[in-house]
Parts: sequence; C-alpha cells; structure tokens
Amino acid sequence: MRIVFITCDDVFYLPRFFSRVLDDWAAETAALVILPPLRDLKTTVRRSYDLYGPWGFFKNSARYAVRKAAGRLAGWVPACRTLSVEGVARGRGISILRPASVNAPDFVAHVRDTLRPDLIVSVAASQIFKEPLLALPSRGCINIHGALLPRYRGMLPSFWTLFNGEREGGVTVHYMSAGIDDGSIIAQRRFPIYDHDTVETLIGRSKALGAEVLSEVLREIKRGAVATAPNNAAEGTYYSFPTRTDVLNLKARGRAVA
Repeated sequence: MRIVFITCDDVFYLPRFFSRVLDDWAAETAALVILPPLRDLKTTVRRSYDLYGPWGFFKNSARYAVRKAAGRLAGWVPACRTLSVEGVARGRGISILRPASVNAPDFVAHVRDTLRPDLIVSVAASQIFKEPLLALPSRGCINIHGALLPRYRGMLPSFWTLFNGEREGGVTVHYMSAGIDDGSIIAQRRFPIYDHDTVETLIGRSKALGAEVLSEVLREIKRGAVATAPNNAAEGTYYSFPTRTDVLNLKARGRAVA
C-alpha cells in the first residue's frame, strides 16, 4: 500500500507523532508533504501571542527557534532527527515535498503520475483538500482529528474541549470529503480529562493516542476490513481559533493553556 502523508511544519507535537507512525509505515510511505502555515506570519504571531500571553509566547518562540535550527542539522546529526517532521522522515529515507498549494494542478498531477498513492493521510494539514486531490487515491483520503467528531470540528479542538468542561477528550480518524472534518468515521478513542490538565497536555495526549489509532486504522485499510460510522454534521459543532477573550474566559473557569 502506497501512502502519502500531508501535514504541517509543527516542531512541538508532530515529530513524536510521526516517529511512532513511521516506525510501522516508513516502507510504504511514498512521500511526506509539508504545507506552509495556514495564515501569514503576522496572523500566526498574533494568534500565538493571544493564546499564550507575553511570557508563554516568548518561551514558545525560543523553543521553536531552537528546534527549527536543530531540525536543519538532521541530515548530519542523527540526534536532531527527532526534532522536526522533516528530520523524522529523512532519517527513514522518505522524500519531502513542500508545495505552496496542495490543490495546485501541477502538484495534483505529480501526486497522480509520480507518487501514485493508494491512500492519502492528512495530519494537521493547513489547507482544505479539493475534489481533484480527494478523488486520486484508490483507498481514499483520511484525516486524524483531535476530538470526538461530529462535535468540535474546526481549529484547536483541545482548547474548546477544555473550555466547555468536558470530562473526556479523544481522537477521530475519518474519511475525508469536501466539508471540514467531514466524512465517515473509521475509528475513535477516548481518554479522561483530569483537573490538572491544560490545553497543551490534551494536545500531547491526543497526538500520542492518535499515532496508535492511526497505525491501527492503516492496518485495517490495508487488509480491506474497514467499518465506518456516520459523522452527522447536524449533530456537530464548529469552532474557530480562540481569541484572547476566550483564553481569559478559560482561565476564569480554572483552566490554563499551558
């Protein structure tokens, strides 16, 4: 089974996620595609500042800079291969692609004619897939989402799960359609939310659990033994990226981002 993973250049959670998944699936990975950020740099910086506040923003910026610099050394320093998604992939001999748009006709043609995937897997991809890409792989496109769909569609679901006082979080793997976080559900796993949890601990737990679930789903798809459940949009909720006011309200409820 030929797999193409499409993701983003996160340095905090995804390197460990892909280390786990590619331990099982590197040999069947045709390429790993890293997309540019969803927003421009100014918007990305503002959102991060609003989410983490001044001190948290400074710490995360420093962590990001160090990990990015170390990730560039992955080709020469084996210890740096776990610090970036690209380093994880290159350490396993997987080719990296960085298109500006996942839906550009030339990129879609390259996927169709050169990569020839049986399956495309979206992991925190920063762009919405359009029909020409969705229709390419014979076994479909799947996505992993850090919440229990159909609720908590959209951005940063771990924040909103905590914001709304849920006692359980979870992850969902589902087939992709033209809608956001839409398509039949293949697998879901739940985990408890504790009083000491923060948004960051929920993200970390969802990524760790998600890697395990995704590997299980890939085995099921390879065997052709996939059962699905509805992902009913009428029962869903959608959230955008939290504002600074949302963060202050989260703190007022006794919770924290980090």
